[in-house]
Amino acid sequence: DGKKYAVRSSGVGEDGANHAFAGMAKTALNIDKDNVYAKVKEGWKSFFTDTCIEDMVKVGIVVQPALLIQEMVVGVQKAGVMFTRDNSGNLTIEGVLGLGEGLVSGRITPDHIIVRVADGRIDYRRALNNMIKIEEKSQGGTRVAKISAEEKIERILDEDTIRQLQKIADILEEDAGYPTDIEFAIDESGNIFVLQRRAITTFVQQEQIEEEPLQTV
Repeated sequence: DGKKYAVRSSGVGEDGANHAFAGMAKTALNIDKDNVYAKVKEGWKSFFTDTCIEDMVKVGIVVQPALLIQEMVVGVQKAGVMFTRDNSGNLTIEGVLGLGEGLVSGRITPDHIIVRVADGRIDYRRALNNMIKIEEKSQGGTRVAKISAEEKIERILDEDTIRQLQKIADILEEDAGYPTDIEFAIDESGNIFVLQRRAITTFVQQEQIEEEPLQTV
């Protein structure tokens, strides 16, 4: 059908108050339909590498493996994460050019934005040292691309987009009933897509997460 998919590793119990295993297993992006099953097998096996097993033994937690298949957003230009509440109660947003894989993998330093709960003031810190972004290839998969001089200078998220993200964060936190970690993508038309919502486990008691395992995925 011409659509592309993400095969994302996840797992019940991968994040807790005292441990974080998010990203421990393989995720594959921009995969065509015929290759989804192969990537599912690769992702599933990646939960059982020596490193993953050693980490689980170290903290005494067994992560129940899971894989999530999502349709890719077409033409992603920007992506990021939001934490609806930090220790001061403020909204924190991090954004990068291209796919969010650059941020999640740690290869790209994001722009860092704080929206203050007291007065709505926006504090914006630009990441000026980035030279690359991760983008989708038309034939499938991803590639590293250089960012232009103009992209290097401009803020990744303008004020209007930040305010839209703030509204989304408020809605999703109110719906969940606790502080949430949200992943988002923005296409070339400026449409915002929510890719994931889960609990910020440093704020939520472990017992609540265990009662609602789907919220940790």
